[in-house]
Amino acid sequence: MYTNSGHLIIELFPDDAPNTVENFLKLTESGFYDDLIFHRIIKDFMIQGGDPLTKHDEVFENIPLWGTGDAGYEIPAEFNSIKHNRGIVSMARGADIDSASSQFFIVHKDSNHLDGKYTVFGKLLTEESYDTLDKIANLQTIARDIPNDLSASQIIKAAVITRADIENPPSIEELDRLDESNLNPTMISDRYVNTEYDFSIIPPKGWTVLY
Repeated sequence: MYTNSGHLIIELFPDDAPNTVENFLKLTESGFYDDLIFHRIIKDFMIQGGDPLTKHDEVFENIPLWGTGDAGYEIPAEFNSIKHNRGIVSMARGADIDSASSQFFIVHKDSNHLDGKYTVFGKLLTEESYDTLDKIANLQTIARDIPNDLSASQIIKAAVITRADIENPPSIEELDRLDESNLNPTMISDRYVNTEYDFSIIPPKGWTVLY
């Protein structure tokens, strides 16, 4: 992501959140995230973006509605064991665990109270990306955590690249994960998704889904 405060290069985790990664890539390639704003900034917690109502050419008309926009559909949760440490990228959602759509947040400082409750699907990859995160997270805000300097929090362009496109990419690091043996089963999603018939369920304990 190219922002007015610098680049945000995100490494994606398709093995941990395949449907979420596919959705994020689809939206990115369609230009959905271009000209949007990180509309919710809480220093030492996270920055949140991906709301189409924050698009630059509609910005002043839709400010009261910021945070309510989506892509016109919702995707199932894919909770996993990755911890919400600094630089982690995760899906924003409402009270319904399956209400994620296009909005996402990037963790500014470790926020492990979110672990197992939101779908982690990526992580910032480069030092420049962390510098950009700090710049945006430190912007002055007004009511509802909206940045005072909208331009500095704007995504100019989002694009899909590969590690080969990055000059001197860092080595792949082991992710910090929860101990799944001690987790409440509801925290990690064992969701069955059937795309042919467009439905998904988390089977009750003891059930077996045959497919």
